[in-house]
Amino acid sequence: MILRLIRKKQNIMKSIIIFLIALIPLCSVCNAQPKHRNDIHSSIKVDPSLLASFKAREYVVNGQTIRYREAINSTNSRKAPCLVIFLHGHSGSGDDNQSQMANQGINAILNYLKKSKTQAIMLVPQCPKEYTWSGMEGGNKNKGYNPYIKSLIDHYVTTMGIDVSKIYILGASMGSMGT
Repeated sequence: MILRLIRKKQNIMKSIIIFLIALIPLCSVCNAQPKHRNDIHSSIKVDPSLLASFKAREYVVNGQTIRYREAINSTNSRKAPCLVIFLHGHSGSGDDNQSQMANQGINAILNYLKKSKTQAIMLVPQCPKEYTWSGMEGGNKNKGYNPYIKSLIDHYVTTMGIDVSKIYILGASMGSMGT
């Protein structure tokens, strides 16, 4: 009886060891990280149909070029449109005016605006790599990009007649820090 229990424990231990050995290659794959932050940006895929819904735009304020995408959902209503701004996470940072569009939430928001027939303008600005939205991440407190986004909002309020009581700012990851 004692020998049977010892053999059973030995078999269980062998099974556990084999299982752990089998996990080693999987763990090394899971822990693989890009060598440079730029590797993250080069692997981002953006749905071409989503890009087609948003026009590439630029707005210059105080010598800084703000790159962003704009979608106008017009319902032919006489109501002033609302303004919806989506701030991307860190992987969307750059200056190509495309990688910020990789988040699936953007398409979901635009589809909601269309289905609900909401008179709206949606903007998806791109934060340059040397900035963060709020300037608070990573101890880099002087590199907040939000003042430029505020200028962009003011521009749209002035030129597009935005309803100032209906300005919505949403964000994912780093973008949520900027809201």
